[in-house]
Amino acid sequence: MGATVGALLLVLAGAVPGAQAAPTGPTVAASAALRPAAAAAPHAAAAVPGTVPSEARPAPVPRATGPGDTPTRRPVTRCSDISSEDGWVSRARVVGDLLVDSGICALSLVTVTGDVNVLPGADLFRMDDSSVKGDVRVADAHVYLLDSKIFGGVVVDSPDDPVEAYSVQVRRSLRGAARTLNMSSSTIEGAVNLRLGEGTSTFFYSRVGGWVNTRGGDVWAVKLDAGRGVTVTVARTLSLCGGSIALDATVRGVTGFVDLGGDAGVWGDEEPCAEPAPLGGSLVLDANPAERISVARLAVAGNLVCTGNARPDGLVVHPTVTVAGTRGGQCA
Repeated sequence: MGATVGALLLVLAGAVPGAQAAPTGPTVAASAALRPAAAAAPHAAAAVPGTVPSEARPAPVPRATGPGDTPTRRPVTRCSDISSEDGWVSRARVVGDLLVDSGICALSLVTVTGDVNVLPGADLFRMDDSSVKGDVRVADAHVYLLDSKIFGGVVVDSPDDPVEAYSVQVRRSLRGAARTLNMSSSTIEGAVNLRLGEGTSTFFYSRVGGWVNTRGGDVWAVKLDAGRGVTVTVARTLSLCGGSIALDATVRGVTGFVDLGGDAGVWGDEEPCAEPAPLGGSLVLDANPAERISVARLAVAGNLVCTGNARPDGLVVHPTVTVAGTRGGQCA
């Protein structure tokens, strides 16, 4: 990857606020240069009240199977009851749900067999090389995920806090509100539906199996593979470079600039923008107040439709764009 992209990754992937260094011990290895520097996590295998060491594998929580039976209630463990003074839980298996009610809850080499619920009043929920078998629900907290798996979905209601995911797999969808979303080398098998606040949200070398729908913020993507379509609404800026989109892409209400394909001076001619990115449906540019809209290096299988953009003189479709269908409106 070129120097420009590499430098940007280092800037965006800054230190995690609020996370203190864990007690001295073996570190959780960082497997990719894209992730930010992170504090080492404790790996002591001492038993923690409310948890079962990972070596012991208890039978799953029993479920009701007959008509009229009531499902067995899952146990709930508070992170504050089992963590160290600085918020770490290490090398443990939490049976049932995990409740994060205050401060920092940082998991290292931990399995949670149920859901994770982060309540208002918590500051940071962090996962290092850990897994959650259910869903993660977060209210008003910073979410930092590293080398981890979530077998359910993620719901965030944190308009003033960021969500960060580095080498992470989420089996279902990510939805809600966050200040920013920063993804790198990660996969969300469902959709992304987010309201974004001030700041730059990034999708670097990541895959989303469903639709990507964002509203607000600044949205920048390098090598994003979208298994359905992409809709970006009322963003301040938008930059998409490389990757692929299986269905339609709609850009509406962007106020600053739109750079599709990397020809607007944002990424230049560096990889990964050099090759045309496939778009399996149509590209719609509608009602964008942006002074500058640049479309380049796209292979559009459907139509190219441009309507109601405030500055048609600032709308440029470069010769590197191919359109199998028709070109309409301001792009005719």
